[in-house]
Amino acid sequence: MKLLVMTLPDGSKWGVPVDMIARNRANHYASEFGGDVERSLAEDTRPLFEADSYCIEDWAVNNMNWSDFNGFQVLVASANIGLDLQSCWLSEPKEVINFDSDVTRFVEAKLETLKGVRLDMQYHLAAINSKNKRLTDSMVFTDCPLSSQVHSIGHHAATNLMVVRFHTKDKAVVAEYHYHNVPPEVFAAGLVAPSIGKFLNDVIKPGYICVNNGLFSKEPRHG
Repeated sequence: MKLLVMTLPDGSKWGVPVDMIARNRANHYASEFGGDVERSLAEDTRPLFEADSYCIEDWAVNNMNWSDFNGFQVLVASANIGLDLQSCWLSEPKEVINFDSDVTRFVEAKLETLKGVRLDMQYHLAAINSKNKRLTDSMVFTDCPLSSQVHSIGHHAATNLMVVRFHTKDKAVVAEYHYHNVPPEVFAAGLVAPSIGKFLNDVIKPGYICVNNGLFSKEPRHG
């Protein structure tokens, strides 16, 4: 998957799909191609982006916000704690790279659904969920007794998978959320956070791709 990657002051690298940027531009100029977005993409935007990768960054930074990529951002390297990603999006250096992982393959499938192309997403989901199940079976979970919703959290350091388990009022576990590419130091910060719910809402939820029961989730507020 081709990503536009920005390097943040803390050394972390975040990527967004070049295909999303290309489609945004193609939609903008579709009127010049009789309203045909695919023609605009094939005859104008893609040749432009292939000829000069700076045009990708130029269009993205000047015409799109970081929030336009919500649910599609990929953490390529390292950690980010407490940074304003929108400000970084406007100011930090960027490069175009090819990056492949379980998460980027699922993001590619998700992008295809936005274009109205029917893919067998269950194949991607099964691969991710099967792998995650093996990892969670070997995890040690830390209870969160002060939280009204969070039962416990766990982390697999070798793969940077963070798992959050939620409970009902009677403390029965009812849901399990998997956050991908969460570095050990970020998970460690959550263990000592005054409020695990606030930490999830402020740091984990906006910054990391979440898979729940095989579906990209609209997560609940964490308390």
